[in-house]
Amino acid sequence: MKRILAAAEAGENLLEVKVYDGSETGEKLYETTTYIGHPIADPAVEKAAHIPELDNVRRWRFPSAISKPERRTARQAIFVVRLYENGISRALRLDYGDFVLAGEMSSLELLSEPTCTK
Repeated sequence: MKRILAAAEAGENLLEVKVYDGSETGEKLYETTTYIGHPIADPAVEKAAHIPELDNVRRWRFPSAISKPERRTARQAIFVVRLYENGISRALRLDYGDFVLAGEMSSLELLSEPTCTK
């Protein structure tokens, strides 16, 4: 997510990286292609909980295609997230073709960040 946000802030619109997620036997890398849209200026329309602290934070829509290296032409999942520049997401969608997993934020408690003494 940090690499996607850095690319978005740099004005890039495409990011291709290999991702290790530790799933299955923990021996696979997945290839991802992420399309980065323009920053979204309109108020959030998701049904997710309204968080006033996010009202003036930039956000982007990121559709990402995820595939196994041996299936470079057949993307297995489409991951769509609306991500704020602080790393928070209000809504996500994973489309596996046969089924879809979707989620929306129902609540958020922002904790204060302790001051670093080093």
